[in-house]
Amino acid sequence: MRSLARMLPLLLGLAAAPLPVRAQDSTATAIRTVVTAARHPWSRYPEFPRFIDDLLRLYTARADQPLWLDGAGRLDRAGQAALAELRNVRDDGLDPVDYDVPTLDSLARRLDPQAANALTPADRGRFDALLSVAYVRYLGHLHAGRRPPAVPLGGPELQGPRPDYAAALAAAVAGDSVARLARAMAPQLVQYRNLRLALARWRALAADSAPLAPRVRQLELALERLRWLPPIGRQRFIVVNIPAFELFAFDSTGGAGLPALQMPVIVGRALNTRTPMLLQAMRYIDFRPYWNVPRSILVKEILPALRKNANYLRRNDMEVVGARDRVLGDTPTPAVLQGLERGELRVRQRPGPANSLGLAKFVFPNAADVYLHGTPNPGLFARTRRDFSHGCVRVFDPAGLAEWVLRDQPGWSRARIDSAMAGKTTTRVLLSKPMPVVVFYTTAVVWPDGRTVFYPDIYGHDATLDRAMRAGPTVP
Repeated sequence: MRSLARMLPLLLGLAAAPLPVRAQDSTATAIRTVVTAARHPWSRYPEFPRFIDDLLRLYTARADQPLWLDGAGRLDRAGQAALAELRNVRDDGLDPVDYDVPTLDSLARRLDPQAANALTPADRGRFDALLSVAYVRYLGHLHAGRRPPAVPLGGPELQGPRPDYAAALAAAVAGDSVARLARAMAPQLVQYRNLRLALARWRALAADSAPLAPRVRQLELALERLRWLPPIGRQRFIVVNIPAFELFAFDSTGGAGLPALQMPVIVGRALNTRTPMLLQAMRYIDFRPYWNVPRSILVKEILPALRKNANYLRRNDMEVVGARDRVLGDTPTPAVLQGLERGELRVRQRPGPANSLGLAKFVFPNAADVYLHGTPNPGLFARTRRDFSHGCVRVFDPAGLAEWVLRDQPGWSRARIDSAMAGKTTTRVLLSKPMPVVVFYTTAVVWPDGRTVFYPDIYGHDATLDRAMRAGPTVP
């Protein structure tokens, strides 16, 4: 990684042209030069374009006067608080070097006018801008992640507005609340706070036992992934943790963090049908659903089976469907096979106890067509490792989950749910209020009692994120 420390001479220009006559003007000019420069090392950090407008607005509103220095050119209280926050980013699983803390610390010692190699007024302006660069990036990383996924979790309706970092930082400096601003930008989740506490404990243990270092890294990566989540708000929501093979239903993001409901799940196979990370809103439940066989399963599994056994559809209670859901029966005639091969026809499984989705399907529309559902084969829940599905998530107790989801929906008691699941037709229940569903991936979880549980990295996502985090803010 080429850090700012190696390129500092390019920015500070210690051998540059003579300084302007007035120190204040010189400082302001240096700030404006750094913030508006067309090419400078930190502007080429991959994520920096997200923040350049914030810095421009921040300093324009101050007529390019320093944000972190007092009238004598020393760090003021806000500057000391900002630098202290950056020194302690390890508490959030981040690396101080990524925010050029060693360089900023070294320069801060030269802010004293009595120092042998004291910074010039112009260099003080450059230092002030560089501290702002580091701090705005830090706020952005706390809010949205250091290495967020290429595709944000959740649709636009769940993302919420982007924070106004310039206005927030200016207000925090004016109100002497820089440290509180950083905590406000971090996820407001009980699990995030618990993970931070656990990270400190496990770091202390790892200091005396090197084999525990991988556990520390799992906690750091867990914190990073939580930063990817947009604010859920204080509402009920569901979390599926893929490597834990567990579903948790929460009454609120606040409180003690205890789940109202917990059950085992089966997720996508690690080899070739992995369940993706998602954040979407559940909108309806189908009791006694049809299973519309995905095209990939039709091509890879059902068509070969039909060529071997003409009774395959009948034996599995399946039928061929054409345009506008026109049912064509379960006989694989040559014309039917040709239509299936060309994608003109499709196959679905009729509702019932043998249906692959079981007796309930929980739908949160998404591009991957992943949903929660029951299963007619509960035996796999007895396994410790449960990655057996084609990508969707099978839940152990669909009736219990439906009861929790619909508990505030008039007329949907447990008795009515059981009746709908035992009925003869498909019943769709639209949720009166869409409910967030987080299909997540974390190999470290902290329970409210402080117990930390670690899980295997079944999809290798930790290894991939670890490499990306260690690469740091590279300059091509």
